[in-house]
Amino acid sequence: MSRVDAFLGRNETIPGITLRHDVYPTIDTTRAISGQTYSGKVVLVTDISCGIGLEIARQYARAGAKLAITSRTLATLEANRDAILEAVPSAEVLVVPVDIRDKKRLEAAVHSALEVYGRLDILIANAEKAPDASVDSIEVNIRGVFNSICAAVRALQNTQGCIVVISSGAFHDGHSGGSGYNTSKTAVGRLVEFLALGVLSRIPSPQRRLSKTAVEYPTVTAFALDPGLIEQKTLEKDIGVDGLIPDKLALPAATVLYLTAGGAHWLTGRHVSANWDLGEAEKEWKARILEESGNTSKGYTLS
Repeated sequence: MSRVDAFLGRNETIPGITLRHDVYPTIDTTRAISGQTYSGKVVLVTDISCGIGLEIARQYARAGAKLAITSRTLATLEANRDAILEAVPSAEVLVVPVDIRDKKRLEAAVHSALEVYGRLDILIANAEKAPDASVDSIEVNIRGVFNSICAAVRALQNTQGCIVVISSGAFHDGHSGGSGYNTSKTAVGRLVEFLALGVLSRIPSPQRRLSKTAVEYPTVTAFALDPGLIEQKTLEKDIGVDGLIPDKLALPAATVLYLTAGGAHWLTGRHVSANWDLGEAEKEWKARILEESGNTSKGYTLS
């Protein structure tokens, strides 16, 4: 069996699976919410402002999780906390103002979450720097995400926790002006691969030969998630997506809850698109991807 990798840009996908633009049965959060699946779990969402980060936090709160959220300004944090409490009045939400480029303050934020809640189970490494070619994209989207992971990963090891890095379709796309943003998303995708080496070494595959020295954080699962093209005011202005179908905000949030619930650990260390029907992906591609140690950050066909 051979694999042919191809650079497919923004349209890259796993062949033969349905592309979704809204919540679908496999990732529907109804059962997680009614069963309070995340009761007793603590989730840290970094660099929350509005949109994706807020919706992820809100869905975790609905499913019973305790939250710690960070942003650069207290006003932003208070607005997001109020939005979460409006949806879930009983939610526990710790707000910690911090610039994710500041490693020491992020470490303090994690320490605060541990002091208040006693544990940390999930890190949503969100970075809200919009697409442009500036050095600031590199600082926020690489340094900020790296700092977030470094601050939280030891606590996550203790709970066999999970990291979801909010990535982008720009991970494998090329266009004018994308040198900062696109490069940053490629870098954090590779970071996720390294984080997951320990978990990958525990998934049976006849072609995988990872030495024990390759294991960085053996009890932590990690995913790089492309949230899709979420409808927003700046979408067309920022990345020129006029004519493409915008995705519903609930789609990446439901995908994140599905990934961190444990059913998709076979995808750890890989790029995952919220647009992929993950039920179909598991049924049609799981065995082949694991057999070849396939990396879904590259479009490929198997023959």
